[in-house]
Amino acid sequence: MLSSLSSRLVPFRILILALCAISHASAQNQMLPVFHFNRLTTDDGLPTSEIRSPVVCDRQGFIWVGTVNGLARYDGYTCKVYRNVPDDPHSISSNAIMNLYVDRRGLLWVGTFDTGVSLYDAVNDRFVNFLPAQSDSAWLPHNPIVVFKEDRVGNIWIGSYQSSVVLADMSEAAHETNADSMA
Repeated sequence: MLSSLSSRLVPFRILILALCAISHASAQNQMLPVFHFNRLTTDDGLPTSEIRSPVVCDRQGFIWVGTVNGLARYDGYTCKVYRNVPDDPHSISSNAIMNLYVDRRGLLWVGTFDTGVSLYDAVNDRFVNFLPAQSDSAWLPHNPIVVFKEDRVGNIWIGSYQSSVVLADMSEAAHETNADSMA
């Protein structure tokens, strides 16, 4: 009697296992995001294929890429390229971009190869530049900004290739999101 009952349960067990597997796979597919990867090239508007910075995403969903010939903002379709315009104090300070960082306020910090730091002003689509003073003998030409780090209180630590470290004390601007106000 037992053997006859267990032989009848085998197809039932297989059916239960099959249903569990199908429902589990279906639930898993609903939980996994779908990613589509595309290659971004100069044909898409990237200024050059020589990328020197990390690639970052801001809060608006733009992808930022720093190259040796400008900063590119990719919106999923095209690139907008930001380059230094010598007579425009609100253009990016250099075309040679070494580092990018989006801080906890959502601000984009740009480290350049030779002129310091630029902060992107998203409201006005321009940059606020923090350039070394001409009398600053510690700032050597070609002193690339290689790292940005943010501490627990929101201060930005900026490191250069020449082992210089600068603290951007953000204590008075802890909740500020306007680049002009922060400057």
